[in-house]
Amino acid sequence: MEIRHRETGEVLRTLEVDSLVGVDLEEALLKGADLRGIDLSGARLKMVDLCSADLSDAILRGADIRAANLNGANLSGADLTGAVIGSEQSLGAATLAGCDLSNADLQSADLRKVDLNEANLGRANLKDADLSSAHLHAANLSQANLRHAVLIGAYLREADLTDCDLSGTHLNDANLIRARLNGVTASGDDGVRPSILVRADMRDASLIGARMAGCPLRLVDLRNADLTDADLSHCIMGGTILRNANVKGTNFDGVKLTTVTVTHANFSEALNVEMPSFKTGWR
Repeated sequence: MEIRHRETGEVLRTLEVDSLVGVDLEEALLKGADLRGIDLSGARLKMVDLCSADLSDAILRGADIRAANLNGANLSGADLTGAVIGSEQSLGAATLAGCDLSNADLQSADLRKVDLNEANLGRANLKDADLSSAHLHAANLSQANLRHAVLIGAYLREADLTDCDLSGTHLNDANLIRARLNGVTASGDDGVRPSILVRADMRDASLIGARMAGCPLRLVDLRNADLTDADLSHCIMGGTILRNANVKGTNFDGVKLTTVTVTHANFSEALNVEMPSFKTGWR
């Protein structure tokens, strides 16, 4: 079997096999390879160079892709269910900066500390995936399924999570500065617990129409955030900062604001607000 370059047709690797299932390609140089629709289930791809390769619709279920270079690769529609891509150490994690993972299946994948900066994960299935400390700066995660995913300490600055399903997701200590979370569902349903965002940094984030009822939002920094029409009913917000936040139409039903910083926030058009009498500096 020959693996060729996706543009030039140059033979990059010749293998005496009939299938690439379970193949060992560790440290192989396959930059720009054409692997569209190929079954690489269980393949050993550790430290392989697949930069700018075409793996669209490829099957990589349970593959070991640690420390591989997939920058700029096309993985749209690929099946990466249970793939091991991340690591406890940054040097052991794969790099997928700028790659296309739209509509990819990454359910239960290990993506710890993986570089996904500016990657396209639109409509990707990331249910139960572990993205702890992953780098997702300016990544597109719009309409992605992140139910039960772990994003503890993830770097999501300026990422687009519009209309994401965040039910049951762990976002403790995540960096969400200037991230777009418009229309997200984080409140949980059908027995799924709400998303946990303790100590998340959400300064200047956009949460227009976000459904976050019942979410633990303790010690969250929401300075200058846009919470227009968001549902924060029954959220636990002890120590949260709402300084200068836009809370027009925001539902605060059942929210205790005793220890919430509300300085310079305009609550005149917020809903169901029970502001403690000692609070000052708000409108």
